Amino acid sequence: MQYDATVRPEGGLAAIRWRGGPLPWQFWTALAAVFVGWFPCDTLATSVGPLRLHFHFFDLASIILRPARLFTGVNRGDAITLPFGILCLAVLGTTLAPRMSRHRLAWLAPVLPLALMLFCGALLYAVSSGDAFTVDQNAGSIPSALARFGNALVGHASEVAARHVGIGFGAWLSLAACAYLAHGAVKGKWRPPQADRLPIPTTTSTTPAAIPTPPTQGGTS
Repeated sequence: MQYDATVRPEGGLAAIRWRGGPLPWQFWTALAAVFVGWFPCDTLATSVGPLRLHFHFFDLASIILRPARLFTGVNRGDAITLPFGILCLAVLGTTLAPRMSRHRLAWLAPVLPLALMLFCGALLYAVSSGDAFTVDQNAGSIPSALARFGNALVGHASEVAARHVGIGFGAWLSLAACAYLAHGAVKGKWRPPQADRLPIPTTTSTTPAAIPTPPTQGGTS
């Protein structure tokens, strides 16, 4: 059996159970920085002449599906941007797991925001730098030559476009905060204190045990 130190704040948060007490202020500061970097601040910005487009982190799913949206903009009411934004909020919420769950892998939850950022960055790089035209291996020389020519044109256009795409302040802010949360998770900073994870010693009764009465001998002298 484990000791469960809980804090029950007054008001609407009375039902929250914090194992080992509330999380430290450093955790909340980093979590707030991730939220600000993902939502209010820009992750990417595109500048083409007088045109300037701003993209938040929750727009990346739509951009990954169609990289050309870096220059056409993102419809935040489409079928992918809103669900991905909800997923981002859910990932931020799971970082509270070390103090709200007894699962043995709960301590890994604060690593998820960093993993999501790295995954999205790698995926965006892959879809924007891959070949736009592919042909079957058994295709003749003319289709293969046309595919190489098309990929060369697209590659040149991508290099030109890359000079007009910049990384926004929100990306750097959230990346630093995510790295701090992940580092704290690995170092065990967000886990309950060790004393709160120790089993409660069993209590013994202070009432002395009754002394058994020896059996009496049968008969009288």
